[in-house]
Amino acid sequence: MDEALLSTVFERIESDRIADAVGDLVLAACLGDDSLAAALGGQATPRPEVVAAESAEPAGAFLTSIVVEGFRGIGAPATLTLRPGAGLTVVVGRNGSGKSSFAEGVEVLFTGSADRLASSQSQVFRDGWRNLHTSSGTKVRAELVVEGVGGTTGVERVWAPDTPFDKGVCTAQLAGGKKGSLEQLGWGTALVEYRPFLAHGELGAMFAKPSDLHDRLSEVLGLDELSVAQKRLADHRKRHEDAASAVNKSAAALLADLTLLDDDRATACAAIVKPKGATDLAALRAALVGESLASTTGPLLDQLARLDVVGLDAAAATVADVRAASLGLREVHGTDGDRARRTAALLRAALDHHDREHDGPCPVCGVGMLDDAWRGATETLVRELDESASAAEAATRVATEALGQAQAVVKPMPSCVGAAAQVGLDGRVVAAAWAQWSLSPAPSSLSPELLDAWAAHLEDHAPALADAAEALRAQALAQRNDRDARWLPLAARLQTWSADAQRVQAVAFSPKDIKAAEGWLKDAIGDLRNQRLAPIARRAQEIWDQLRHESDITLEGIELTGSSTRRAVDIRVTIEGVSGAALGVMSQGEVNALALSVFLPRATLPASPFRFLVIDDPVQAMDPAKVDGLATVLAEVARTRQVIVFTHDDRLTASIRRMRIAARVVSVRRSTGSAVEVVDVDTPALQSLSDAYALTKDDNVPADVKARVVPVLCRGALEATLADRYRALQLASGVKHEQVEGALTHAETLTKLAALALVGDVSRGGEVLPKIKRLGNRYADAYQAMNKGAHGAYTGDLGLLVRDTGDLIKQKDVCA
Repeated sequence: MDEALLSTVFERIESDRIADAVGDLVLAACLGDDSLAAALGGQATPRPEVVAAESAEPAGAFLTSIVVEGFRGIGAPATLTLRPGAGLTVVVGRNGSGKSSFAEGVEVLFTGSADRLASSQSQVFRDGWRNLHTSSGTKVRAELVVEGVGGTTGVERVWAPDTPFDKGVCTAQLAGGKKGSLEQLGWGTALVEYRPFLAHGELGAMFAKPSDLHDRLSEVLGLDELSVAQKRLADHRKRHEDAASAVNKSAAALLADLTLLDDDRATACAAIVKPKGATDLAALRAALVGESLASTTGPLLDQLARLDVVGLDAAAATVADVRAASLGLREVHGTDGDRARRTAALLRAALDHHDREHDGPCPVCGVGMLDDAWRGATETLVRELDESASAAEAATRVATEALGQAQAVVKPMPSCVGAAAQVGLDGRVVAAAWAQWSLSPAPSSLSPELLDAWAAHLEDHAPALADAAEALRAQALAQRNDRDARWLPLAARLQTWSADAQRVQAVAFSPKDIKAAEGWLKDAIGDLRNQRLAPIARRAQEIWDQLRHESDITLEGIELTGSSTRRAVDIRVTIEGVSGAALGVMSQGEVNALALSVFLPRATLPASPFRFLVIDDPVQAMDPAKVDGLATVLAEVARTRQVIVFTHDDRLTASIRRMRIAARVVSVRRSTGSAVEVVDVDTPALQSLSDAYALTKDDNVPADVKARVVPVLCRGALEATLADRYRALQLASGVKHEQVEGALTHAETLTKLAALALVGDVSRGGEVLPKIKRLGNRYADAYQAMNKGAHGAYTGDLGLLVRDTGDLIKQKDVCA
């Protein structure tokens, strides 16, 4: 959104003192989808800086010519030459003369379509856009001058002979630039907002569909971005409401399924899930991973499914190790090595005693002394005995390890076996087997007999225990798998629902705040659009007042109402002071006049880059009084715009002549083979000369009056020609229209105007007469006579003065 419009919204938020939450949402929506999403997620929305709205007008464009070939009623190329700058041009011709082909052609050129072609219900009419008298293709071209850009800009749309209407190729070429697309002119949006074309069909159809007129007027108000922001809020609100509704609906379905499932996990989750209101999602996630389950049913099944008992292969391997150790022990039992081992063991015990008690009598015999001498001799003997006892020591070590391995196999029964009944399983067989398994041989000194007893115990009881435990484990595993098969899909649904609910709960604003922001923005748009529409509406009222001659209908105001599918334009009128429905009581001529009243203010807004208007046949159905009003309105608009009107009705040109409105009148004539000729019928210069000539032939006018008035009329013809020349040259060189008109305003005398138009400098009036004299002495004489004007009666031949003036304004160095 542009900064000026955002500033306008912010200032209104501040002045309305709306809640901070609502204001944040409005600003975020104006800034875009990402900003609104961030705001809804809890991020602060930055306040914009207040920026003054800029009112700079764009560079204006004027038409200098329209060339049509092979389109509608025109066969061979025909050119309508136009004078750039403000002014009124009326193009007249009978029906079928080809005049509307120029109007429709330039509309198609810039927009790709035309009202009559787009709205026609006749396939023949829609297919008849290509002229039948040409086989070389169709082309429409316009030449323009753009303020601030020297030279001429050309726009062209071309169709090959077999190209469909909607496939024409349009190109544009800025003065001195390369040919490219129409988009390079930057008029895409302006052609919609300030559309400078008004077809005759649009006059009657402008009010046929209220939403279309609403949209055309809305587009020029520059509030589309606010409408987008309002829709953005509405979309987010609807998505949030739909998401919340879906979460609540899913919660109810989940709760029903959780209640039906006989599972502690389902029971725990059912106690947390709330069909309406805020569910404790952290507690739900903890329950889903088992962190808050009150019962041990789930863990108990898991323990039983992973019941850890010795496998038969492991037990057999342990038995083999124990029997091998027993055999090894028997092989060294009673040998010298065995005796040496036992003796060394006794002596080590004595050495240990000596370490603790120090020197003293032998604790066994009480006779010998345990002293340092004894210790040295004994340590030597132990080393000798150890060497002799290594085999026995190795056998004893292996036997000890084998015994430990056998004892490690027999573990205490896990508590889960005793609790198996809690999950509906029978652990008694396993418990009985485990009881037998636990009755291991009584502890005794290491001997082959003890090892044999352990081997026999493992062989006798391991298979029974393994079989019983495996049966219980299989039952637990099956029950757990069945339980999980019913729980896991529900758990997955809970996970998904939890994520959805988290997104709903993460919205930092309540639906009430969002709806309030949406409503505030809707009201603000309504106020702003009618505030911005007010100047257009006032201008429409002024135009209507000029057009409604002899009509008792008064236009009271225009407002845009509604939104979405109910948008419309409220046109308030009164009939002899009584409120009424405008379109229900208006004649077709009044409807056309009202359509023109709405079109002109929109098309002539300062922000429009188009300084030209093309209006096709606005006169139809208007009574004579309204035609006079139309001429007045067109003349007024033509003060600042290039107005080109096409008509077959002579009443408009008659009104222009009668009311002495400055206008150029061009006639379009069509002959065999769709050959179209464009001829100047009247211009302000020709009109002045025509009046001067008529005055010379009027015997009822005194000679002294003729002598004073005819030179003034001739001067008017020359001034009009010089002004046209100056406008054309200056606009083509890139000078702005306002500067051109300002310079003409300051050229108060004929000499200054001639200097401006012929030499380019208002102060170089002394060069004008010599320049004209080079064209011919008679032109110089005529110029001097006109320059004297009403300061004295002209004593020469008035007829020759009119003739010479007419020839002078046709000279290429003088005319435009």
